[in-house]
Amino acid sequence: MGRDQERPPVLREQVAVYPSWIADLPQVDVRFPGAQATTVRSDDGQVVFWTFENGGSVPPHRHGPQLGIVLSGQVELRIEGELRVWTAGQMFDIGDQQEHEATVAAGTCVIEIFQEGDRHPVKSKLSGPEQDS
Repeated sequence: MGRDQERPPVLREQVAVYPSWIADLPQVDVRFPGAQATTVRSDDGQVVFWTFENGGSVPPHRHGPQLGIVLSGQVELRIEGELRVWTAGQMFDIGDQQEHEATVAAGTCVIEIFQEGDRHPVKSKLSGPEQDS
């Protein structure tokens, strides 16, 4: 093949993998299908580390302000009726009480920062028979 006919290698985007200390943070009690998440939170805000291995969707809702950074994959957000798409390396900002919903592609990881410290509840550390004691 001549130089003009060479094809560049096809690069496949990989799912971002969080370091073990992020994966070991408290797990979010996720209320919609397709997502897994861990979190750090305080009275001043909450940071959530989302993974959508097989994709997912988030129904329309409202809450306090949030900021998101897409690490891998793609997030399609409809904010107050306007549809936009964010990909790896891009940041989005959702204002206070703006209605929004999302469709998230498989292999997507997103870090979101919420003004509300209790935006997403944490799963109980107890499970199974120990809960009843």
